Amino acid sequence: MKNLSPKSYGVVVSVVLFQLLAAPLFFQGGHGAAAANRTLPPHKVKKIVASRLPDLTVTRIYHRPIGHEECIMAEIKNQGGPISREGMSQANVHFFLHYLNRKFPGPRDVRNGYSFRALSGLNALLQPGGSMTITAPIKNACQGDVQVTVQVDLPINSGGLIRESNEKNNQKVVTLRCP
Repeated sequence: MKNLSPKSYGVVVSVVLFQLLAAPLFFQGGHGAAAANRTLPPHKVKKIVASRLPDLTVTRIYHRPIGHEECIMAEIKNQGGPISREGMSQANVHFFLHYLNRKFPGPRDVRNGYSFRALSGLNALLQPGGSMTITAPIKNACQGDVQVTVQVDLPINSGGLIRESNEKNNQKVVTLRCP
C-alpha cells in the first residue's frame, strides 16, 4: 500500500471499512436486500475515515505588543483527528512577511519559521480541537503595513508531511497595519 496515491489509499480504506461494517450483519443471518439496508452506504464510510485524520489550519493572524516590540502572532488549530507526536515533529510553520511601506531600513521580504518539535505547548495540537499561538521569529516584525502569509505543514503544494483530511487550508494571508 506504500505506492498508492492518497486518493487510492482512501478508497482502499473505505472498501475495507465497508466490508468490516457489513460483515456482522451477514454473519448474524441477514440476507440480500434486508441486510444491505442495515449497512452504512459507502459515502458514509468515507466520511468516517476522513473525520479521523488531523486537519491543521491557520485560524487567525494578528499583532500585539510584547515588551517594547510589536509582534506578529498566528493561531494554529487542529480541527480534525489526533496527530502522532512523531508525525508532528516532522512538520513546521513558516511566516512570510512582505512590507508594503516599511518604517525602518531593511529587506522588503522576510521569511522565517519553526519546526514544530522546537515549540513548547505542542501537546495542544496533537488532540482534536487543540490550538496554539505562535509568535513570528522575526525581530521588529510589525512595521507599517505588512502582508503576512502563514503556512503550516509545508510544503503546502504537495500535501505537506502530515496526512490531513483537508490539505487545502494550510495557509492564511492577511495585511496588518502596524503602529
